[in-house]
Amino acid sequence: MSNPLLKIRFRLLAAFGMVPTAESCEKKERQIEEEYNRLMEIEQSEKLARFQELKEYVHSGAFRQKKKEINAQRYKGSEPYQKEQRHRTLAKTDPLKTWLKVKDSGELAHYQKMEQSDDLRRYYDLRDFFESGEFTDFQHSLKEQKKTKKKHYKDTLATYKKLRKKYGGSRKSKAHNTEEVNKFDELEQTVQSDEFKRIPEEIKKLEFKNTEEYKRHQEYKSLSKRSDIQKALRFQNSKKHQLYQKALDSELLDEYQQLTDYLQSDEYKAARQYLKSKNKFRQSKEYELLQEYEQLRDSDDIKWYFKNLYSGKFNFYRKWEQSFYDDFAGKSLDSDKWLTTYYWGKALLNDSYVQATDQHFFTDGDNLRLENGVLRIFTRKEKMEGKAWHPNFGFYPKQFSYTSGIINTGQSFRQKYGIFRAKVRMDHASSLRHSFWLVPDRILPEIDVFSYYRKSPRKIDLKAYSGDVKNKSTLKERKSVIGGLNFSKKYCIYEIDWKPEGIRWKINGVTVRKQKQDIPDQAMYMILNSGVDGEIREKDLPKEMCVDWVEAFRERNQDHS
Repeated sequence: MSNPLLKIRFRLLAAFGMVPTAESCEKKERQIEEEYNRLMEIEQSEKLARFQELKEYVHSGAFRQKKKEINAQRYKGSEPYQKEQRHRTLAKTDPLKTWLKVKDSGELAHYQKMEQSDDLRRYYDLRDFFESGEFTDFQHSLKEQKKTKKKHYKDTLATYKKLRKKYGGSRKSKAHNTEEVNKFDELEQTVQSDEFKRIPEEIKKLEFKNTEEYKRHQEYKSLSKRSDIQKALRFQNSKKHQLYQKALDSELLDEYQQLTDYLQSDEYKAARQYLKSKNKFRQSKEYELLQEYEQLRDSDDIKWYFKNLYSGKFNFYRKWEQSFYDDFAGKSLDSDKWLTTYYWGKALLNDSYVQATDQHFFTDGDNLRLENGVLRIFTRKEKMEGKAWHPNFGFYPKQFSYTSGIINTGQSFRQKYGIFRAKVRMDHASSLRHSFWLVPDRILPEIDVFSYYRKSPRKIDLKAYSGDVKNKSTLKERKSVIGGLNFSKKYCIYEIDWKPEGIRWKINGVTVRKQKQDIPDQAMYMILNSGVDGEIREKDLPKEMCVDWVEAFRERNQDHS
């Protein structure tokens, strides 16, 4: 659409109240931005990543194959089944069958109790002695001692009696064999001695019943007849005890007990129940994953994400990223973003200056005020001396009757191409100018996002300048004067979309001008200012331009330097 038609369309929209308000534009933009932020938050969330991961898996051949394998599982032939069968087989072997019968029996309990008793240990000790060769040797030795001592006693006594008949009484004096007499005397002395007289008693003591061993033997016989010991011995000597002991000493018992523990475990019971159930898939991890996938798929966030993923309303945020923003929410102007003089005044003079044709002087921030998140630039009637710059004469002192304010990003932010916007409300007065414009380091080129200075409050200029100031024949001014709204009554959002192929001006989102020739191709910075262009009535001052916010966007992944 041509610029004349764009102007007519805007007038008609304004006449019928169809130009959106700045507030409605902001509300719509905030809503879309919030939705886009939600889209990006979901897109970067673990929730969406998990959904995508699950979606890929549950729709894969591997998932279908796994489901088939799960439903094909049977208890028979499974590892739990094989362990159960092995357990049964072991239980049928003689040692383990006996072990199972004996392990909790009264016989075993009695035997184990007796094993710990002193009586059974005493019985074993006695039995070991009386059934040993040592006892046999003892008996033989005892008999030999008795026999020898008895023979000695009888032989000595017989010899003595024989000699006494021969030499006893007076016969001894008549004897001629003195050797036999001497022997008789010796034997008589021996026989009459206490020691010899004790021999019968000693022989009697050598009888078995009179020995300590006999007492032990009687104890042994007594223990042998006790029913509790006989019961323990019968069990000890039984075949089942042999088999029981064999089971204890075998590795099979360890295996059997491990299998018993397993078959009594919750793990086995759960596995058996699962493998014998009809719908195994519903009990599987894969089914849990499927349920998780379906819950995510049906969740509000995921449904909303895919419904809006390819919505055209997010094209702006997909294409553009914010490169500058200030909503003047601080207590003072952000000096890291804004200069309060012309850029070159700060760079060359560290002072403010104005153009020679200006009727006002830009104070260094004195005509700026931040109130409730709004920057207010005041133009006042006020005498002041300051510097003016003339292309032919340079800087010189000048007296001014008016003061005003300026802000610019020359020191902090410059950008080639992009979107530059500001939400602004301006007081109107004849010869009072409010401007939002972009320039590079040189005077030209220049893009005026708006310039508001005409007699009618319902007209605003949108311009672009190009050329070389040193060659007037090259200077060009391209502009449109837009009417239809009283631009001093309400806030409006003024915007340019600057691309290599052209510039588009918008007011409250409505395109009002286009330009395709003489497009600047160098980085520019933003300037907002007010000032006096000519004679102005004193009653019309002070006046202000209110700036709610300023922002810039750049296309993603492009060079804007």
